Amino acid sequence: MGSLQAKELFQAQASAEVQRNKIIANIKLLENAEREYVERKQDVKDPIDPVVTVDPVVTVDPVVTVDPVDPVVPVEPVTDNINSELSQFQAENKGTNIGAAVRALTHVAETNDEVADAFELQLEGKTSAEMTAIAKELLPEVNGGAALAAMSVQKLTSGAIGARSSGLRRGLSSGEGMGGTGVWVQALGSKADQNQRASIVGFTADSRGIAVGVDGKLAEELTLGLAFSSVNTDVKSENGNSTNVSGQAVTLYGGYEQDAFFVDGSMTLGRNSNDSKRHVLGSLAKGSYDSDLFGLNVMTGYGFDLAPGLMLEPRVAGRYSRVTLKGFTEKGAPLALNTGGQNVEALELGTGVRLLGSFALGRGTLEPQVTAMAYHDFAADTASVNSTYVVGGPSFVTTGAQQARNSYEVGMGVGYRLGAVNLGLSYDYQARQDFKADTVQAKVRYDF
Repeated sequence: MGSLQAKELFQAQASAEVQRNKIIANIKLLENAEREYVERKQDVKDPIDPVVTVDPVVTVDPVVTVDPVDPVVPVEPVTDNINSELSQFQAENKGTNIGAAVRALTHVAETNDEVADAFELQLEGKTSAEMTAIAKELLPEVNGGAALAAMSVQKLTSGAIGARSSGLRRGLSSGEGMGGTGVWVQALGSKADQNQRASIVGFTADSRGIAVGVDGKLAEELTLGLAFSSVNTDVKSENGNSTNVSGQAVTLYGGYEQDAFFVDGSMTLGRNSNDSKRHVLGSLAKGSYDSDLFGLNVMTGYGFDLAPGLMLEPRVAGRYSRVTLKGFTEKGAPLALNTGGQNVEALELGTGVRLLGSFALGRGTLEPQVTAMAYHDFAADTASVNSTYVVGGPSFVTTGAQQARNSYEVGMGVGYRLGAVNLGLSYDYQARQDFKADTVQAKVRYDF
């Protein structure tokens, strides 16, 4: 029922109540007058004709004119109706994300008829499943898409650094050492798919980016480098919401080799700009916010020569990522949110092998490789965010799904080195429960 109709009904009801109160007051007044008359008659024994002063009952009785208004009496205010609907729905979804969001909305509806009317129209005639789908639109995004996009910057740079280090080791083992200083450029394209997990909607994330770097040997065993990377990611949720993430990062990296033993490490600092769009009851809520990335990577291993031009490299790796998402306020929708900040961490330890080859081809060297790694995430962080409706009401917490702890990565690539120039192309596949990602990277390097 629209707010205008509700107001008209309330005004009619109020008018009827005023008339009724006046009638009751007049009747009581006449009853008191008649009672006083009877008492006076008994005391004075002087008959007085009561008809002249008391009879106006006939002219005062307007009950007949009030009867048409009587049906208005049982009609409850719109706000009471919607509060009843929300309270019932809240009880059915107690302890869930949508239950918390609806509980907060109930408080808003108590003082905001516009919100109450809008939500009542959405719920009218809906089944329980349809009402649940509508209530989910009240929630902020906690599916981890924005954090994954931020971490893709770290992945891009670590892939380029790994290619540099493996090239050095191949050169040392074959007696064809690479130059002491070099520059490189690497491009990335990635597509990730996260399925629905623990009632949290899934998403797809398409990333594309570029990284450039320069490095040099400080000593025969030690290499130090600096890289800059930029990645853009489009995150599209299964519920129609989306987030565009534009990230830049600076990475300091280095490597140490001693005979067939090696250690590679890097530290990444990044900043991301996020633009989100969220569908809420027929409106579009938009938000803009920043996020920060801190990442560490370390890998160590030992190379075994299986045959001339063929090496097996067992390896152990560790990586840490921390993404800090800043709070923001949405605009453009009646039920827009003030969303608090959140932190998402990953702490992974993995082991695996890489098989490397180096074969003469034409005037250069063909360098294929195959990699397999398995990781365990000791953090497996769960996103959790505190929100309030912009129109008011108490805060509520929305919790995401915990990611699977175990993941697997396989990759293959090929490089071609001709003098000081090294060209490369690689493909990597990452999988864990309810998640998969495909990444293609291309690189070019020049050594002085």
